[in-house]
Amino acid sequence: MNWTSIVLITTLLIGPCNSNQNIGDGKEAKKKDTPEKSINPPDGHPQSKKEDQTTNTSRDVSDLIITFSSRGEGINGKAKKALDDFIDEFESEYKIRFKYDVNSWGREGEKDYCFDLKDLDNDKQELFVTQVKKLLEEENLVTISKNKSCSKK
Repeated sequence: MNWTSIVLITTLLIGPCNSNQNIGDGKEAKKKDTPEKSINPPDGHPQSKKEDQTTNTSRDVSDLIITFSSRGEGINGKAKKALDDFIDEFESEYKIRFKYDVNSWGREGEKDYCFDLKDLDNDKQELFVTQVKKLLEEENLVTISKNKSCSKK
């Protein structure tokens, strides 16, 4: 290997390390220079626009909301899988299909499962809610709410 090749290779390898310039596509520099905006309140859950909060119609309210939140390490994946499996089993056993939305709202997989149970008879509604509570009540980072507004997508 000749002297010119060694100098060229060394320059290519060491040059970017000493440079203060961002070699990427510029997105990294923009992220560092722009202060991070918080779109969530201190509890970490998104809020809808103010007009949505004051015009809470019955179609905005979910019968059952299961919230998977996070504290820096993602959601409780074991609890989410347990809920998904339970939904499949319940639908199969009672030959029904739930009406529900899964609204993702965070950077670490945070999401709300928003159930509309009005098409179920009262006994099945109560059975479903009771079994979900039993399944998830001891799980970390899982909150169960009833008859509340679900977060927007």
